[in-house]
Amino acid sequence: MTLYRLEGDRLVPFQQEDFPEYEDTLETWIKQNSTVVLDGETLLIIGRQQVTAFGKNLDLLGVDSDGNTIIVELKKGRAPREVLAQALEYTAWVQTLSYEDLDRIAMQYFEKRNYPYKSLMHAYREVFLSPAEVEGEEELETRFNQRQRMFIIAQKIGPEVEAVARFLRKAGVDIYCMEFAYYVDQSGQKLLDTEIMVGREDAFYAPFRPPITI
Repeated sequence: MTLYRLEGDRLVPFQQEDFPEYEDTLETWIKQNSTVVLDGETLLIIGRQQVTAFGKNLDLLGVDSDGNTIIVELKKGRAPREVLAQALEYTAWVQTLSYEDLDRIAMQYFEKRNYPYKSLMHAYREVFLSPAEVEGEEELETRFNQRQRMFIIAQKIGPEVEAVARFLRKAGVDIYCMEFAYYVDQSGQKLLDTEIMVGREDAFYAPFRPPITI
């Protein structure tokens, strides 16, 4: 798809380009604009390049408003078929984590970045709950990691990855595939466009969302 900027009565095209230092840059953008991943929902990031029990690095780990864990795997260019096995491996590990495990991971992440949160629970309350919601600690802890949601994000999701991801969704696996496109116009203005390739079919409609200016 070609994007244009209106300049009077002229259409100035944006040129699609590769991401600079793609995965690290995209990780940072998503971390700072996490609603992009969940299509407008808030996402609390609790880990970045988290080492799993298998010695692999999970790109981004987060939780949503229901306490579900969010596993984000980023790929430069076209997502290879192996990304599915990689995402499933990460999710299998995340599924085993207790609240205490998630709290430990989150505190390492928060402390490294000088975030003011005293615990994962503290961060969750600050980000998602209103002052009127006064559930106890033990009750809230049971919310965490009841479900796992996988997101594969790449510049291109090929038909084989898309087909297998759709099969996994039909089998009950909560997996999403998203494409990102990076554009620059002649003046240097940058845009980031996103499209959910797998996962939106569960919704009743697909709301229009314009590209993001960066």
